[in-house]
Amino acid sequence: MHLMVSRRMLWILNFCCYCLYAGIATTIGPTLPNISKEFNLTPDIAGAIVALYSLGGMLAFIGGWISDKVGRGLTSSISLTLMGVSSLMVSMSPSFYLLGLALLLIGIGGGIFEAASNAMVSDLYIEKRGMAVNLLHVAWNIGSGFGPPLIAFIILFTGSWRLAYLVFLPLLFPLAASMYVSSRNLEKANSTRRLEDNVLSTLRRFFVMLPITSIAIFIIAVELGLSSWLPSILYDMGASLIEGGLTVGLFWGLMGVGRLVWAPFTDRLGYLKSLLSSGTAGVFSMSVAALPISIYLKMTFWAVSGFFLAPLYPTLIAWITALNPNAGGAYAGILFTFGTIGSFISTWLIGVIIKIWGAIIAQYFIPLIGFIMILNILIAKVRVK
Repeated sequence: MHLMVSRRMLWILNFCCYCLYAGIATTIGPTLPNISKEFNLTPDIAGAIVALYSLGGMLAFIGGWISDKVGRGLTSSISLTLMGVSSLMVSMSPSFYLLGLALLLIGIGGGIFEAASNAMVSDLYIEKRGMAVNLLHVAWNIGSGFGPPLIAFIILFTGSWRLAYLVFLPLLFPLAASMYVSSRNLEKANSTRRLEDNVLSTLRRFFVMLPITSIAIFIIAVELGLSSWLPSILYDMGASLIEGGLTVGLFWGLMGVGRLVWAPFTDRLGYLKSLLSSGTAGVFSMSVAALPISIYLKMTFWAVSGFFLAPLYPTLIAWITALNPNAGGAYAGILFTFGTIGSFISTWLIGVIIKIWGAIIAQYFIPLIGFIMILNILIAKVRVK
C-alpha cells in the first residue's frame, strides 16, 4: 500500500513539474518581440538564439543515460534546478550572448528532464505504461496552454519581459527538491540493476532499436511542422491570421483531450496497434484537410488531426521503455533528440517549399511526413520483436 501511495505521489509530482517545464519552454514566444527590441536583434539573429534552446534539447540522450545510472529522481531534480537557474540568467542577461547561453542551458535542462521524467513514470507503472505516460503528457498541453497567455499578461501588466522568466521559479525549486526526496526509496531497488549496463551494450542495443527510435523524427516533424507553418499556409489560402492561430490552438487543445481519451486504451490495444490506429486516423484527417475543400473545413480537419495524433509520442516512449527497462532514460532521451532533429528538418523544408512552390503545395508535405511515419511503424513491426 505504501508503494502505491508513493508512486501515485511521484506521478503527481512529475505531472506538476511537467506543467512548469512546458510553461518555461514556451515563455520564449511571448517574450521574443521584447527581447529583440531591447537587444536590437535582426530576425535571423533572434531565430538563431531561439534555436539554441532546441540545440540544448538534442543532448537529452546523455541526460537519459545518466538517469539510468544515478536515478530518475535525482536527474529530474538536477535538470529542473538547471532550468530554474538558467531562467534567472535569462532575466538578468546584460547581453544577447549571455541570453543565448542561458537559453541553451534551459534547453539542456528541459531535454534531460524529458528523458528522466518519462522513464520514471514508465518505471512506476510497468503494467500500464501507455496510460501513465499518455496522461503525463497532458501536462505539456496544460503548461503550454496557460503559460504563454500568463506570460503575455505579465509583460503587459509590468512592462518587463525579464520578470516573465521568474514567474514559475517559486514553484519550480520546491518541486525539484520534492522530486529527489520522494523518489529515493523507490529507486534503490533499481539502481544496482541499471549500473550493470555499460556504454557498449547500450550502443549495441541502440542499433537494434533504431526502427523504433526513428519514428520520433516523423511524429515531431508532423506536430511542429504543422504548428509552425499552418497559420501561414491558411493565411495564403484566405483565412485570417487569427483563424490560423485558432486552428493551431485547437490542434494542441484537442491533442490534450485526445491523450485523456486514448490513455485507457493504449495498453489494452498494445503499443503497436495504438500507434498504427491513431497514426492512420491522424494522417487521414490531415490528408482530407489538404484537399481542395472550403477553408473552414480545412481548419476543422487540421485541428481534429491533433486528437488522433495525440497518443503517438507518449505511446512510443512507453513501447521503447518497456523493451529496454534498464536503459529507459537513455532511450527516452534518444526519442527526444530524434524528435528535435525532425522538428528542425520539417520546419526548414516546409519553409523552402513555400518559398519555391507556394502554400498550396506545402500543405501536402505535412500528411506526406505522416505517411512516411506509418511506413516506419510498419517497418518497426517487422524488424523489432
